[in-house]
Amino acid sequence: MNIDLKRGVMYLFLMMAISVCIVNLIVNARIAVGAVIFTLTALSIPVMTIPGARYNFFIISALLFSAGYTFYCVNAFDIFPGIDAVRYYQFLMSNNSLGEILSGAVERVIKVHESGETDGPGSFFIFGLPVHLFYNLMPAKDAVYIVIFNFIFKMMGVLTISRLFSRVCSVNFRCVLLSLIIFSPTFNYFVSVFGKDTFIFFMTILLAAALVSFSVTPGRVTKLFLAISMLILAGYCFLLRPYSPVTALLYVMFTLEYCRLIKFAMIGTVLIVVLVAVLKSILLIINWPMIFTFMYMAPNPSQFMNYDGFTLLPVLGVIITLMLIFVRTIKYTTLIFDRKLAASVMCVLIYSAIMTLVGFYAIRTEYSFGSVGDAVFRKQLLIMPLVIFSLLLYLRTRVAGTSDEEN
Repeated sequence: MNIDLKRGVMYLFLMMAISVCIVNLIVNARIAVGAVIFTLTALSIPVMTIPGARYNFFIISALLFSAGYTFYCVNAFDIFPGIDAVRYYQFLMSNNSLGEILSGAVERVIKVHESGETDGPGSFFIFGLPVHLFYNLMPAKDAVYIVIFNFIFKMMGVLTISRLFSRVCSVNFRCVLLSLIIFSPTFNYFVSVFGKDTFIFFMTILLAAALVSFSVTPGRVTKLFLAISMLILAGYCFLLRPYSPVTALLYVMFTLEYCRLIKFAMIGTVLIVVLVAVLKSILLIINWPMIFTFMYMAPNPSQFMNYDGFTLLPVLGVIITLMLIFVRTIKYTTLIFDRKLAASVMCVLIYSAIMTLVGFYAIRTEYSFGSVGDAVFRKQLLIMPLVIFSLLLYLRTRVAGTSDEEN
């Protein structure tokens, strides 16, 4: 894992250095972003591919598609998809130094505590910190440069997923899994807009990898260092998005194959949802399985408005997935339901329950049938690797190797 960490840091610094060189050579921001995306894609091919793997061409094809589609999104869609994106950019423009951001965060915490509430500095300050540091390397505070930031952390996130899932799947399975994650139109779209979703994805997966490393690393000094690092990372993830550390734990339980622990977590989740439903709203029990379904079917193909704009390609992907599931179910009557499929589905179910509860407490209006509190399309991103993993397991027609050592 130490070697993986060193390679990851070198990969990150190399991508940053190349990006800085290109944006300072090309004046037009959009053209510079395109040049960076395609250059980093070429750089990532030897990093993302798995030595000796049969399906490396899937990864290469997905990387090329990802670069092309991300650049298309940059030019075709608004860099500010919502009010939060505008506010993040305004925050960037209004703070000219690291000191201003830190002092502003402290002032906000003091003001909140004086009002009798308990809260952190807010995601604007927490996300604004790394974005500010990144923009210090850019020639200007052009909003489109955020795509470079997002693209770099998408690549880092995928690389971390590859290392994390190497424990639970074969080389060929991992190639297909990584290809679909890289190919994902949903993922590529969020890379192309001003927002924190891609960065949170990376931080969550990084926390999961750190937790796995802690559980398998010997030595008291090393464990102490990892424990301190994990606490800092978990705190940062919590401030970015409060449920991201819990999501990281889901990845840890799945990766380390703690099937019994996942079952206990599932039982606990059911009890919590039922308890809150009895005390607050019985609709929680109805909306939970609905949100679980949307984790696999977002954007919703039954809504005609999703067949336009940035949701068009993702919704076509949902339709193709449904067709594959239908053919697999009809043609092959025997389902290979093993503990990995069960564990991945339960992790997605637990995450869906978390989203149900988050939606319930986030909604300012009356909670009703189908209420989710926010766009499921965006919430799906954090759990996407496990969603794809479970789909691939369901679609298989025979049992293959389960780890790299079996190939």
